[in-house]
Amino acid sequence: MGIALIGGGSPAWAEPLVPLADPLPPAPPAERLAALWVQGDGVALGTLIVLLAMSVASWSVIVVRTLGGIQQARQAGRVARFWAGGGLAALVPGSPQAALVEAAQEADALFRAGQVTGVDRHTWLGLALHRVIAETQSRVQEGQTLLATVGATAPFVGLFGTVWSIHRALTALGGTVPASLETVAGPVGEALIMTALGLLVAVPAVLAYNALIRSGKNTIDPLRLFAADIESALLSGRWPGAGRP
Repeated sequence: MGIALIGGGSPAWAEPLVPLADPLPPAPPAERLAALWVQGDGVALGTLIVLLAMSVASWSVIVVRTLGGIQQARQAGRVARFWAGGGLAALVPGSPQAALVEAAQEADALFRAGQVTGVDRHTWLGLALHRVIAETQSRVQEGQTLLATVGATAPFVGLFGTVWSIHRALTALGGTVPASLETVAGPVGEALIMTALGLLVAVPAVLAYNALIRSGKNTIDPLRLFAADIESALLSGRWPGAGRP
């Protein structure tokens, strides 16, 4: 028995399927940021500028401290040459190691000249060396407060931008009759971008802060040992050339 077709038409399943249109590719991040800059209001643009300033400041600290860490890492071999008899000329001028040697020699010369009273030689040399270490530690810690501040506050700045953008979207949605998706798509996309930017600024700052804490410890600890060796060499009379004390 054949299948009767009502109205003489073909069944729905026999109709050819119309292919769906290809979805539009997502816009590049640069275009999204440009759209945010053009379409955002004053509060959104202010939030964006604050995040940009935080990012520039933190990356400036990261670059400067990284270059300083590379230079400091090259001092290990020079310290070995110093104890081998190279003397002060074996150290990089202006380096913390050279500053320790110069401070120790000046303090020892003053003590031997009789210009220091009321304190023994060991204490006097220790004070001079400690002063240099304290100054070096202060320089090593430069920028850490900025990185910690950026890492702690950037997500909340981005969150503020997110809340404000969602507020704009809800306001636009409430004032539109009928509700239009195109009306709220811009502010909602802006809110997501603000959240991502806050994290993008904060994560490198936090990672760099932790790295600088570890790098500072790796710089100061060997410097303390070097200062102790210098003091021992002066007190024992075995200055570089006779081997490491």
